[in-house]
Amino acid sequence: MQALEIAKNFGKNLIEGLASAQQYQHEIDQRLEIAERLEKTTSRLPGFIYTFRLYADGHSCFPYASEGIQDIYRLNAADVRSDASKIFALIHPDDLAGVTASIQASAQHLNP
Repeated sequence: MQALEIAKNFGKNLIEGLASAQQYQHEIDQRLEIAERLEKTTSRLPGFIYTFRLYADGHSCFPYASEGIQDIYRLNAADVRSDASKIFALIHPDDLAGVTASIQASAQHLNP
């Protein structure tokens, strides 16, 4: 009798595991579809869409940058994903102080 109970539990757990795996795969597929739509949409916009991150130590990066970054800065998203210094090196010296002040004000007030 105990072997029968073990087999039933195994079968139940297997079915539940397969259902969970199917649900997980469905969620992954949905996220990939959303990411593809976002990439397609942002590729059609002028300029570039980005996420900028400033760390407490002053280090900054662009964890996300759309393809439009190539048109403006001639950089790839991977070039700035972990370090934004390549973009700051391209900003005209007359504009750099204003850009830096704007970033600091945003960080201080936690505004975009």
